[in-house]
Amino acid sequence: MKTAELKEIIDWMKSTDLLEATWKPSAAKSGAGFSIQFDGPAAAAVFPKSSLAAVTSEGVGLFRWAEAGRKARPLSKNSPVEKGQTLGVLEAGKRLTPVKAPASGRIHDTCVEEGQVVQYGQPLFFIEPS
Repeated sequence: MKTAELKEIIDWMKSTDLLEATWKPSAAKSGAGFSIQFDGPAAAAVFPKSSLAAVTSEGVGLFRWAEAGRKARPLSKNSPVEKGQTLGVLEAGKRLTPVKAPASGRIHDTCVEEGQVVQYGQPLFFIEPS
């Protein structure tokens, strides 16, 4: 990155309610960049708050609606869920990890399908808490 470009970014950062900035270096030019965190009015303007609870993958593997031999019950928009309810299973080799609801409410979005390979931290569902 050229000094003039960096100065322009720093000047912009100073004019915001920026709480934290982290430079992410990379050997590949396209992989480098900033990670930023706002505080105050700028945060709401740039990243509006959401009332949805994200259900993310706790590992890498295949998403299944149910363990082998059990009847699958796919969830769709507006399906009711209870906190702690098993929403599916993450299969990594012979290891099965249940995907549990962090809150009671209704499914707002389903972001995964049966047999889909998922990554750590990938959103699987969004729940609208009740």
